[in-house]
Amino acid sequence: MKKLYLSFFLLTVVLSAPVAAQQVQWLNSSPINFSQNPELTQQPACVSGNKIYAVRMVNFAVNNGLLNYGSMSLDCYDAGGSVIWSYPMGPKLEVECITADATGNVYVSGSFIETLNLNGNDSLLNTGGAMTTNLFMLSLDAAGNLRWKRN
Repeated sequence: MKKLYLSFFLLTVVLSAPVAAQQVQWLNSSPINFSQNPELTQQPACVSGNKIYAVRMVNFAVNNGLLNYGSMSLDCYDAGGSVIWSYPMGPKLEVECITADATGNVYVSGSFIETLNLNGNDSLLNTGGAMTTNLFMLSLDAAGNLRWKRN
């Protein structure tokens, strides 16, 4: 019986020792102009090399079916969490997927309504009516410059 109590005591001491989980090195948070429940728009991210690419919603515009459309920004972070560059897109899009290759080229796909403005100096035109959903795919280079776009 003493062995049982001793085993229980030792197990309790071992399990109550401080346990460390993953250590967070940095977190970023940006306000979103969005007040609709219950779902928030997708905000995909990926890692390639020592860079982190993340898409975030800036302003909510409209809900179309199950998707929330708004203006979004693709942000590139270094390993320390500092923003290297941002690429704004909008005003009504939903980013579904993002990936990057080993050379730092980023590929983004999703859907948009109306005209899709890209970084304030380029665009993709909607091929249908006002609320027609169009699919898009685009690629940026490692410096955040548009390489190509497809509708």
